[in-house]
Amino acid sequence: GISLNDCNNTKIYINVLDGSGATTTNSAPRYGIFSANCGPIDCYGNTVKNMSINPTDNQDLVGISLLASTVNVYNNVVANLTNQFAVTAEKNLFGIEIRNTTATTNPYNVYYNSVYINQTVTSPSQITAAFALAGWSDFSAVNMANNIWVNMSDTGTPANNYSFYMPHKPNELIGTGSGNNLYFPERIKTSTATYTTLANFKAALANREQASVIEIPPFVSGSDLHLTS
Repeated sequence: GISLNDCNNTKIYINVLDGSGATTTNSAPRYGIFSANCGPIDCYGNTVKNMSINPTDNQDLVGISLLASTVNVYNNVVANLTNQFAVTAEKNLFGIEIRNTTATTNPYNVYYNSVYINQTVTSPSQITAAFALAGWSDFSAVNMANNIWVNMSDTGTPANNYSFYMPHKPNELIGTGSGNNLYFPERIKTSTATYTTLANFKAALANREQASVIEIPPFVSGSDLHLTS
């Protein structure tokens, strides 16, 4: 994968990271693309696919994980991520994750990404999400538009499987530029509420997300997110 630390004005673009046939015995979380303590970062045109972790590792698996003062993440594909946890593991599986551990006055811009994750091992305490913004620190807004967020995971606890997961921040931080996204499943979490229908999510957001839909796209396959129709 790609790992960057203490960087500034960084661009990560047009990489293909295919984990087919790879195995890991690491005790640390596994990422396709990872950044930490960075200044503005643009991450675009990347493909991360076919990643998994062995049951004995018991670690997080994330396709793209970014920590920066300004994040622009767009036109990326994250496909076929499966985390083979032990049943009791409390580890997460995220397609794209923004880690906001330091307060920023800047927005996070998330456009034209396609994510498909599929966890099939029963792990009732695990959280899975196609897109996660799971940190506690402040930011001005997250602008999401024209993304495909598909989480087909079945961990034995449907309540823990989300299309969008922002558990520590309220609806007000979903920016006015958000909309025209595709969600599956109809399970979205913010600190305001957990929504089990897209209609309820739209109603809570008033003029945001009104053109978004719920659907399972006709992907070519779990690792090829081109559409067949």
